[in-house]
Amino acid sequence: DIEGGDVDVDMLVTSAYKWYGPHLGILFGKEALLERLPAYKVRPAHDRYETGTQNFEAMAGTLATIDYLQDLGRRFGSADPAHAAGRRSQLASAFGVIAAHEEQLATRLLEGLAAIPGVRVWGVTGTASRTARTPTVGITLAGVPPREAATALGTAGIFAWDGDFYARALIERLGLGDRGGVLRLGLVHYNTLAEVERVLGAVEALVSAR
Repeated sequence: DIEGGDVDVDMLVTSAYKWYGPHLGILFGKEALLERLPAYKVRPAHDRYETGTQNFEAMAGTLATIDYLQDLGRRFGSADPAHAAGRRSQLASAFGVIAAHEEQLATRLLEGLAAIPGVRVWGVTGTASRTARTPTVGITLAGVPPREAATALGTAGIFAWDGDFYARALIERLGLGDRGGVLRLGLVHYNTLAEVERVLGAVEALVSAR
């Protein structure tokens, strides 16, 4: 709870698309600090941190996203009455449920990928992965360039990305800079175990074809 003081931060910046909303930037700052900071406008007013007319459509989408997450917490979260009432408690329950489901999906994905010859998972694997990584996995396939793999998966109706994902220095350090980077597979709370199995089957078919 940032506003309540559980986490003492002066300023926090987030983008709603990181939690299933639209591309909208959000700034939280302590009022006393914001009042002291100089503004770039010649004659600063109370709205001096706004750049002009606000993106009302994205703001509405962000509020709808919060409502959606709250509903997840209300329907699937803790049965404890202390967590079942109120927006804050329901949002906290939602993220707990999401984390548990995504952990289950990621565990199966990592186990399945590890069993496919020719597939290398970059980053933390094994039991440590449950708490040390998000359900987003970067892999390389023996004999299949990342772009070719992503295109093939896309043709099969499976959305995957390829490249360096703004981590060019890391990709180069791993020796993947001239090999197209990695193939990225990402899971979220509305994915299912059946979909994970479908992805694993498609990846295995790609490698086996080589």
